[in-house]
Amino acid sequence: MLSFNSFPFSSLSNAQLFSNFNSAPSNLNIDPNLTKVLTDALSSDFFDSLEYKYYTPLQLSALNDKYRASCQLSIFHVNVRSLNANKNKLVSFLFCLSFKFDVIILSEIWSANLQYYQNLFEGYSFFFDSPDIKAGGVGIYVSQKLNATQVTKYDSLQSVGPRIFESVWIEFGKKKSYCYRRFLPPSKHIYSAIY
Repeated sequence: MLSFNSFPFSSLSNAQLFSNFNSAPSNLNIDPNLTKVLTDALSSDFFDSLEYKYYTPLQLSALNDKYRASCQLSIFHVNVRSLNANKNKLVSFLFCLSFKFDVIILSEIWSANLQYYQNLFEGYSFFFDSPDIKAGGVGIYVSQKLNATQVTKYDSLQSVGPRIFESVWIEFGKKKSYCYRRFLPPSKHIYSAIY
């Protein structure tokens, strides 16, 4: 049976925990502009107003009808638990909708046959980071109307040594908007992925 003491950081005081999450190693080269963009985005009142729930295709289509005029970018995220095994369910669900998302983000795409899914969704480009093991991985389908490209300049944020997490950065639009997805497999310790 698990006890409180078996959880990561359980032996740290609140001050020590806060210190661990708020200090970066001195050898890490973090882009201050990226830090500001992410901090501003996450502290926005807009994100506080979002609802994170499960929806049927009918409910999701109704939400789209209600908000589409004020929406500049539509994003869908799902933990697909193997794109190879669940591609038909994903395609069927998205086909039932009365609209198409601009960006489709997938967690845990796993590693099987990823090269075959470049054209799973017509009119989308597929960017992915496959895992080093069978499970894990992230993928992003982006509408070709957005002219997206994969960005590698933030790959240096990955720790030196064995890969801790999988991530994909994409850039699109005239104002260089970014979309990012990072996945930390359950087998990895969260402390090793903080930076």
